[in-house]
Amino acid sequence: MDPTIRAGTAVQVSEHVYYIPDESRPLVPNVGIVIGSDATLVIDTGLGLENGMIVLEEARAISNGESFYVAATHMHPEHDLGAMAFPDDALVIRSSAQQQDIGEFGMDLARRFASFSARTAELLDGAYIREADIVFEDEYALNLGGVHVRLIEAGPAHTRGDLAFLVVEDSILFTGDVVMNEFPNPISPASSVNRWLERLDQLEALRPKVVIPCHYPIGGIEMIAEYRRYFLAVREQTLALAAKDAPHNEIMGMVQETVAPMFGDFHDPRRIRTAVGVVLREQ
Repeated sequence: MDPTIRAGTAVQVSEHVYYIPDESRPLVPNVGIVIGSDATLVIDTGLGLENGMIVLEEARAISNGESFYVAATHMHPEHDLGAMAFPDDALVIRSSAQQQDIGEFGMDLARRFASFSARTAELLDGAYIREADIVFEDEYALNLGGVHVRLIEAGPAHTRGDLAFLVVEDSILFTGDVVMNEFPNPISPASSVNRWLERLDQLEALRPKVVIPCHYPIGGIEMIAEYRRYFLAVREQTLALAAKDAPHNEIMGMVQETVAPMFGDFHDPRRIRTAVGVVLREQ
């Protein structure tokens, strides 16, 4: 496992938006770079200092600027811990829910990730969570100079502190793990399928032209509808089996067997069991 971001691979998506593709590699995010005349916003900075430096140099080369905002779609290590590479005057933005996640989990996840391989341990050596300069609730409006970005709370879904980013002028939506081309993974103790469905409605109402998830290939607004179809199928089948008093392990297996073929382009059907568990917890 080598979750190193590849330098020199940034792709221009629209007039003001670039992203560095993750190439569907584990623990590598799709890094967003949004450029205004006054400042640049970087979304998801990679796993640790080395990746953060790669992202910073890429952002500098594209923007020819020195003023940065840094934010993450959620607080998991491959999204947030590259922020330590950015200069002291770069402003880190987080939601209050992300701050709550950090307060609850701290560096525990990073220590777990460091155990995955010698390379992840190397990347996380000396890593720390950078302090936030701006903390908001619900939504934050960021003006980069002629380019406006709405930071919108999108959890509790994958995590309590999920964020979405709408680049207003370009109609580009960064969705984190809340919408991807892969089975969703509601792994937080705060995860909620019911709330996730509400968030999908809110994100779809933004009418984005391009959706950039934090992992896997980018797409269009149809990705949101596909996630809604998935969660509705999981919830309906789970509740029907629960009403018949089927054991939870059997429900997980039966729903996985039925739902997985409905989404043949996704690759990790074991995540269906996690979603079933959340539905059972919420019923």
